Amino acid sequence: MPTYSRKNFILIDANSWFYRAFYALPRLTLLDGRPCGAVYGVALMLLKIIEEFGPDYLAIALDSKEPTFRHQLFPDYKAQRPPMPQDLVSQIDLLFELIKAFQIASFRVPGFEADDIIATIVNKLSQKEKKGLSFEIIIASGDRDLLQLVRPGVVLFTTKKGFSSAVVFDENLVEDKYGVRPDQLIDYKVLVGDASDNIPGIKGIGPKTARELLLRYDSINNMVLHLDELSDRQKNLLSKAVNNLTKYRELIVLKTNVPIELRLSACRFHGLPILKLKKLFHRWGFNSLISRLEKLGSLQQNLFSTQ
Repeated sequence: MPTYSRKNFILIDANSWFYRAFYALPRLTLLDGRPCGAVYGVALMLLKIIEEFGPDYLAIALDSKEPTFRHQLFPDYKAQRPPMPQDLVSQIDLLFELIKAFQIASFRVPGFEADDIIATIVNKLSQKEKKGLSFEIIIASGDRDLLQLVRPGVVLFTTKKGFSSAVVFDENLVEDKYGVRPDQLIDYKVLVGDASDNIPGIKGIGPKTARELLLRYDSINNMVLHLDELSDRQKNLLSKAVNNLTKYRELIVLKTNVPIELRLSACRFHGLPILKLKKLFHRWGFNSLISRLEKLGSLQQNLFSTQ
């Protein structure tokens, strides 16, 4: 893992870890029989992130239950996804109780996804840099749609193979993995589509062609300006899809203007409420996390006593 300079700001996509834990971890239940594996996974990831990065600032973003503007723009958006399993629905209240117990600032806005909230916070922090405040931003999410935000000073922390191993995407790793720069990922997905969100892309253009076109022309806008230079097949495919390009882009690009107020004082991390969390973990039977909490408590005492 890379070492980050302070001050760092950790942005956590709670819903992505909630879903990922549900499918990656064994089924766990509370004493009353309610499933709790997804919430256990979120608690585990929160502790891991705090232990790994020692945040100065910390915030959690959550999806809203209401349809988003993307559903209004494109009714088939995520239409292929099955409804949330009932065993996961029954853990939503536990998720909110967990976040409240961690005493971490959280943001949830009707009509917007957690990704949009994170993009908005990244944008607001960039604006604060103009006032002399500088942050190392670490986005913690299992959703790689957020890779479009990676840039100098912004990385994405995610996991591979469920929860078993972690990776940090910076600009170089994004380019190594996808063959395009982070700022080109939006156009890349417009071209090839995104099956996870049911965005079709341009039929007939695959990843290899998309990479070659973006390497040559840098952006879709520039491709359209140079249609005459493309092969007859590529020209035909782009010409047929031109009316959908703007719509697909609207679906893929993350919004940076979600109506939230970002107060740094509310996001300042002053350490975990160890006793409160221990009490909650005892009640839920998360005994394996208690020793981890106690270790973090000792680290916190040393850390905050030297500040």
